[in-house]
Amino acid sequence: MILEPQPWSCLPIAVATALDIPFADLIKQIGHDGSELVYNDKTMQRSFHVQECIDVATNMGVACVPIECHYALTPNGLERYIIGTEEEQLKRFQSYLDKTERGFFEGMSMGKGPIKGHAVAWVNNRIVDSKGRTFKYKDRLEHKIAISRFWRCLWL
Repeated sequence: MILEPQPWSCLPIAVATALDIPFADLIKQIGHDGSELVYNDKTMQRSFHVQECIDVATNMGVACVPIECHYALTPNGLERYIIGTEEEQLKRFQSYLDKTERGFFEGMSMGKGPIKGHAVAWVNNRIVDSKGRTFKYKDRLEHKIAISRFWRCLWL
């Protein structure tokens, strides 16, 4: 089992950072290192599902609460009713970030090459990226990170 961070392990790195535990401890609790080749494309590792990380957090007494940045209702997946304005949604989302010490984001890395899923931690009002960068939420696009969901970590 690989207990050091790998290119496919940004999600468990973000979660371990948010939970303030060593990466190796999180990997041991998940029970695999994400390196298995399970897809037809043998260049793609198994990686991790967010639920595997949430299970570890829950066993530690930490609730991971999903907070959507942009949200809407849809009766059929085609037609959408957006709740509030974009400005209202961003203000609401920012209010959650302002009152949260630790959590993690799911999103996309939009650097060179194809867009890929990416995850980063949220610690004391800063994004902590597994690529060695730390920056403010408002600077995320400069760092080529698009956010889709925030998981607020609450110790029970």
